Amino acid sequence: MIQINNESFYTVDEIAERMQVSKDAVRNWIRKGQVNASKLGKRLYIPGKSIKDTLEKNLIMGEKI
Repeated sequence: MIQINNESFYTVDEIAERMQVSKDAVRNWIRKGQVNASKLGKRLYIPGKSIKDTLEKNLIMGEKI
């Protein structure tokens, strides 16, 4: 995790581990636009807020990410 302007950003590996899903699943979410990510160097970083918003939307709407 890195912090920029008091916002946390996570790598694909970190999100996969925390959510107990595969790295490919996280990459698919990014490709589908369900989760925002930015590339810094060779790594993708996902804002913590993007993950939180996606989870909240999917829990409320009953959708599957």
